[in-house]
Amino acid sequence: SAFLAREAERHGIHEVTVLPHGTDPSPRRTTPGAFVFLGSLAFHKGPDLVAKAWKIAKLRDPELPPLRIVGPEIDAAYVRNLPAEMIEPPVDNSEVPDLLASAHALVLGSRWPENAPLVIHEARAVGCPTVAPDIGGIPELIVPERDGRLYTPGSAESLAETLLDWRRFKTYPVEAPPSFEDHLDLLEAHYKRLIG
Repeated sequence: SAFLAREAERHGIHEVTVLPHGTDPSPRRTTPGAFVFLGSLAFHKGPDLVAKAWKIAKLRDPELPPLRIVGPEIDAAYVRNLPAEMIEPPVDNSEVPDLLASAHALVLGSRWPENAPLVIHEARAVGCPTVAPDIGGIPELIVPERDGRLYTPGSAESLAETLLDWRRFKTYPVEAPPSFEDHLDLLEAHYKRLIG
């Protein structure tokens, strides 16, 4: 991400080049179902923040789609404080495209400045909008109301307000990310520049 490049340069690393990550093409959208949190069940990833925001929004709109929290357990004590009825076991990488293709939206709760989460690329590859905090490199991957929505980092209220606009999410065109072939072409061209 340009965010991480700026941080690297701030710490004395020069001539940082940002090459967008590639993602293999995936099947496009099916009928949207639940909101999906997909990631490690750990504090810094914020599944508790997502669950709290969803509960706030659900009280205001009983028709809000359900929330599925999918991912590996990193901290057992932390996971015990998450709503057990929402938690599902991690899925194999091969199952991710279908999971996201059937989601109403991918919802991230990151508390730290993520670099360029692969899961956002995977969501865009299937046409699934992403709701994520405006932090780190995340805003570089989401054009609001095209690829999804951004909310105030760490704010369950801001996320809840964003989720309440859920009916509009299915109208977002969601632009596909660069393909993995595009990424390889950029890498090859960059290496040729370096040695040329």
